[in-house]
Amino acid sequence: MGHQDSKRLLPICSTDPLGRVWEKGISATILNILDETCPVGTLVVDVVRIGYAMSAYDTKQEPSLTTIVWIGVSADTITKTIGTAIVDRCKAVLDEHALEHVQVEMRAIAPMIRTFGAGVY
Repeated sequence: MGHQDSKRLLPICSTDPLGRVWEKGISATILNILDETCPVGTLVVDVVRIGYAMSAYDTKQEPSLTTIVWIGVSADTITKTIGTAIVDRCKAVLDEHALEHVQVEMRAIAPMIRTFGAGVY
């Protein structure tokens, strides 16, 4: 059995369609949705690109990276139904700005810190 291809996790960049508009209001809208529905101090928001790393031997292949608004919530702080509603609302905001390619995902995290949005490099 062969090994799985490596994945990599990268921040969005200013040339990504979401990177061009994230700090211009979309991040605030998404954080408002989260503030309305999540307990204080229970979430982290990261905007990342995730995908398979390009092989060192295959210089012709472009890496396949998906842009994701990755919402981390403390385990057992919201129900699956509420989590799904949050993801749907956030996805609707992205779709309104012609960012249909961007995914929204929620994950459980250990409660530690809250960030107020990922910067763009």
